[in-house]
Amino acid sequence: MDAVPDIFKHIQDTDWKIDVIVHTRARLVMKPEPLVTMRIKLADGEVIGFEAGPKQIVELSAQLDQALKCLKGKEARKYKKYL
Repeated sequence: MDAVPDIFKHIQDTDWKIDVIVHTRARLVMKPEPLVTMRIKLADGEVIGFEAGPKQIVELSAQLDQALKCLKGKEARKYKKYL
């Protein structure tokens, strides 16, 4: 199994929730869409928060997969020795 990338070692805590609006006073929502709210606390105390719908979550997942692939590539390994 691969070692944990360094970027994940800086994550101290994560907190997330899923909200779904199914009805409002004005109208019934015909196609409820979930909204994911996430908060990430880094080891240096910085807190990053964001909200995303299903489309954004799929895009974010694809981007993170691509970033991990890049970190494992030849170019990244060449530069890691200088960091």
